[in-house]
Amino acid sequence: MDKVLEILLESEPKFDAVVRMLFSRADKDGNMTIDAEEFRTMMFSLANEYQLPQPTEQDVRETMIKVDINRDGTIDYSEFKKFVRELFHKLIDNKRKASM
Repeated sequence: MDKVLEILLESEPKFDAVVRMLFSRADKDGNMTIDAEEFRTMMFSLANEYQLPQPTEQDVRETMIKVDINRDGTIDYSEFKKFVRELFHKLIDNKRKASM
């Protein structure tokens, strides 16, 4: 999985396509923002999908606060894109550390 993430991070068009797909999947009501409940659902879904540890409710709340840069209570596309980029880098780094 880390090689795929590296390829995505090296290609802005590919990365953007994946982020758009993830964003539209999370934005259940189609209002172009992700609210707290949509974010919670997405976090649990991603953990299941990629065999990651399940986040706690506190993890979700803290991450939502961190990602919501403009503090409007929702996550817009640019905030989400930054979050996904950081997440992919973190996943790659964790995989590298685990293999050492």
